[in-house]
Amino acid sequence: MIWAALAGFSLFAILAAVAPLFARRIADDGAAPDSRQAAIEFYKSQLSEIERDAGAGLMGADEAEAARAEAGRRLLTAERAAGATAQPARQTPLRAIAVVLALLVPAFSLGVYAVIGRPDLPDLPRAARVEETKAETQVVDAVRNIEKHLAVNPDDGRGWQVLAPVYLKLGRMPEAVNAFRQSLRLNGESAERLADYAEALIFAANGEVGADARDALARAVALDPKASKPRYYLGLAADKAGDAAKAAEIWSKLAADQPPGSPLAQALRERVARLEGKPSAADVANLPPEARDASIREMVHGLADRLGKEGGDAESWMRLVRAWTVLKEQDKARAALAEARKAFGADARTSERLDALARELGLEG
Repeated sequence: MIWAALAGFSLFAILAAVAPLFARRIADDGAAPDSRQAAIEFYKSQLSEIERDAGAGLMGADEAEAARAEAGRRLLTAERAAGATAQPARQTPLRAIAVVLALLVPAFSLGVYAVIGRPDLPDLPRAARVEETKAETQVVDAVRNIEKHLAVNPDDGRGWQVLAPVYLKLGRMPEAVNAFRQSLRLNGESAERLADYAEALIFAANGEVGADARDALARAVALDPKASKPRYYLGLAADKAGDAAKAAEIWSKLAADQPPGSPLAQALRERVARLEGKPSAADVANLPPEARDASIREMVHGLADRLGKEGGDAESWMRLVRAWTVLKEQDKARAALAEARKAFGADARTSERLDALARELGLEG
């Protein structure tokens, strides 16, 4: 039965693929190829921006996943549209080739499946698929219910506050901007609400930090000078405006305010290094051996100077100890280890990690 079913499905697929070649000409929707390519590049850039923000800790896992899914969907749509406009209109050789391929590919696939296929294996559990669909449906239903409620009660500040971040996660940027604006109007300004509103404006503008966003960010920092999100985006605004020194200053101070071992702090320091023209790890790896060794030694000295003057988290000290060991500077490695133990002696967990590192690198005694 399985082979009969596969054959039937294959025949149906062949007919579905071949019929349009004889039934109609391939239509062009009139969009310019340049605009199609621009759309593709835009969505690729958006995906890169999402990855950077997720790596910097500015987006939660769920938020990043939703943003990736939406940007990926739009990229796929743009690529399909670009492919459609690039097709020549009704050329007989192309049609003949398509017919031959439509016949040969299923035949080849069935032959391969006959050798390596396992039709006896069970399908994925239906319960898992049902639960995933149910969760998506519940989110959609919840959004619709809140929207209906706000249509009748447009001055419900709590409703707008709940709906705004959901719109943001779903990639519905214009609705998110409006919802955050309504929340500010009804609930009053706070550093968090202003930062969220600015973030929605930035996302809606495809990463550009406009005047409204900068104004909201400045008001957020005025309300809470230690708030991380508005300070990060003010640094981004300075970076995009070409003021590298200001961006580096903002991000350096923000990194220094983060807790030990913070992924955000590390990401910010990497951005600051880029702004200051320091080579990245990839740049160093591509240097000739002698230049690479000199560059690595310079970077290690720089890390040691920074930790000696400003201090740092346990991860930075451990990285320094390892780096001195790799450079065969055992005395400097032991000195760095001693400084780390002095800085984190009250932290039992960190002390255990430092002891383990000493044993691993042969720095005991």
